[in-house]
Amino acid sequence: MIDKAKILEVKNGVAIISQLTTFEADYLSVRKLENRIYENDVLEILPKIDKAHEQYEEWRLRQKSSNRFLTYLNKNFQSIQILDLGTGNGWFANKLAEASPTFQVTAVDMNLHELQQGASVFTNNNLNFYYANIFDDVFQENSFDLVVINSVIQYFESLPKLIHRLLELLRKNGSIHILDSPIYEKDAKIRAAQRSKDYFRQMGVPNMSKNYFHHTWEDIEEFNFEIKYNPKVFKNKIKKLFGDKDIPFPWTEIKR
Repeated sequence: MIDKAKILEVKNGVAIISQLTTFEADYLSVRKLENRIYENDVLEILPKIDKAHEQYEEWRLRQKSSNRFLTYLNKNFQSIQILDLGTGNGWFANKLAEASPTFQVTAVDMNLHELQQGASVFTNNNLNFYYANIFDDVFQENSFDLVVINSVIQYFESLPKLIHRLLELLRKNGSIHILDSPIYEKDAKIRAAQRSKDYFRQMGVPNMSKNYFHHTWEDIEEFNFEIKYNPKVFKNKIKKLFGDKDIPFPWTEIKR
């Protein structure tokens, strides 16, 4: 799992393994401008949120997505080690830990502020928070049965490099799950990158575009992957019958 000898310090419930970086400042600036730094009473019930909240519709869709994944876990696993990479404030890691006391959840990010908030709000015995760079030599190989990357691949410059690294950490028959993140067709990537650049500039945080990346299906074509949920299929078939909305991003499983 984790080489505890490499823990630099434990601060407010978070084990710090890697050196702190400047990424967090720009990231938190955007989060604050978007009103995504939540009070503890809001955080502890996510993805549920008050209907009056400005992000209610977004969280309603994310709740559908998280419920879909939790159903999959409970159906297919009993006792597993899970890495929640890019856990942020830990709301999803908490849901994974709550799914079963036999699920051991390692929540990792490079955002100390939200990690500490998560550690203070979510205190399950099977959930641990770490400040760590996934590319540092701090995690033992063959440690995890599942790696979950929920709404964070856009913060990694190279998706193939990330996947290769995570495959090293997986046990035999383990898998990586990419959730709630856009994966673009090749011709759409440039337009999406420009939209993001314009967005961060308008928000007054232009440096954030240097830490925000766009990935295509070609980036994962070398891997053994399966689309577990395809929003295009839902949109074209199910929505016609029920008229309901679902998360617009795919759930992609990459197997070791």
